[in-house]
Amino acid sequence: RIYRLVTTLVLAVLPVIVLLWSISLSSSHGPYRLASNYDPAYAYLHNSISLVQGMQVGHTDHPGATLQRLGAGVLLLLHGAAGQAGIEQDVLSRPEYYLAAIHLCLASILSTSILIGGVVFRIVSDSLCLALIFHAVPFLSIITRDALYKVSPEPLLLSLSIILATFVFYHINLIERGVKKEPVVAYGILTGLGVSLKLTFIPLILLPLSVLHGLSSRLKFLAVGMATFLVIAGNPLMGRMSFL
Repeated sequence: RIYRLVTTLVLAVLPVIVLLWSISLSSSHGPYRLASNYDPAYAYLHNSISLVQGMQVGHTDHPGATLQRLGAGVLLLLHGAAGQAGIEQDVLSRPEYYLAAIHLCLASILSTSILIGGVVFRIVSDSLCLALIFHAVPFLSIITRDALYKVSPEPLLLSLSIILATFVFYHINLIERGVKKEPVVAYGILTGLGVSLKLTFIPLILLPLSVLHGLSSRLKFLAVGMATFLVIAGNPLMGRMSFL
């Protein structure tokens, strides 16, 4: 028990470093209103406040819907706790304050996904080395560093990819133990959120498809993924998909 506790604490070091590093990078790059920082941070802030007001969004390139809705949730929670006026007036008068909160939320989600992934790899594989390797993989790309200080789809995209990889690893372990239970719904929700965030997530759909057994499981996975995509990326006020 003591060994497991120590290894879990070791695995918690990197997620804490990632969180602190993200905050430090964001601070060192200056306010989001600077020319090098405002894109796409302010576009997502405007989209989020539009969703809060029940209006259609204007920036749907990625489509970015998952981040837009996450941002809207942060705005509502923060304004409810520390709002100084109506939410529209407050956000427009203190945009940097709200962007910092959204960034902190993204950094916290990324840190948590890394921690959960490492712990799952440690428990399932009974190998601290493998868990640490899994921890290190996202940081083998220089793109990761650039994503840590921004309010953009990339931090959330990385988080969803880590969580999906963790589910796949866990699922493969279940298969090796002869357990027939499959996380079909979890796969569908994760891929739906990922594709709603950025279309570059689409190739990762092949991961669940490669480990699921039978046509019915694959069809159920695709159905849940499509339903999640429609809920997140669909905009009833526009009468069409929000990214079109």
